Amino acid sequence: VLARSLAAAGCDVVLAAGGDGTINQVVQGVAGSGAILGVIPAGLANVWATEVSLSARPGAFASLLRDGQVFDTDLGNVNGQRFLVMAGIGFDAAVVAAVTAKAKARWGQLAYVAAAARIAAGWRAPAATVTIDGELLDVGQLLGAIVANASRYAGVFDLSPASRLDDGLFEMLVYRDRGLALRARSMLLADHRVRRWDGCVTTVAGQHISIDCASPLP
Repeated sequence: VLARSLAAAGCDVVLAAGGDGTINQVVQGVAGSGAILGVIPAGLANVWATEVSLSARPGAFASLLRDGQVFDTDLGNVNGQRFLVMAGIGFDAAVVAAVTAKAKARWGQLAYVAAAARIAAGWRAPAATVTIDGELLDVGQLLGAIVANASRYAGVFDLSPASRLDDGLFEMLVYRDRGLALRARSMLLADHRVRRWDGCVTTVAGQHISIDCASPLP
């Protein structure tokens, strides 16, 4: 709300100081306004900042403001919610939703590992189909899907090296569900350098993506 008010008031630049969650909230208010989004990386993973080579060292942002570095980027839209880096449905979204701010502050990335293990043990996968630019992909039972505008995931995995911020395309990783053991394998083989051993994932690229599930997913 504050970011939207600032942009509507005619501010040329709206700064977001925090991590990827904070940046995402500010994007909702700035998108389409003509204002420039500035980022001060101060979060846990700082995926967006890493993607665009923003440093968190003291003085780095002052140098950026002085010298200037403005660029356009693609922006995703999921049911009215914008995203800069990635959007997830299913398992990924459930894990993110399960991690509280308190757990993240105390345990860092381990909070996500614990949530992933807990949710994987009881995951119920619905049947799903995915449509990408008019092409139908029959998924079967869906573990989850991640739509990527950038390459890094959670600041740890190089998930989607083909993704570019300004190429007009999103890369989508669709994970089929084939039981608990293979769910664990998919998590361990998320990085693209070892993903060829994960037979449960399909990677596609496009602009317009829709997912239809037999039952609701986060």
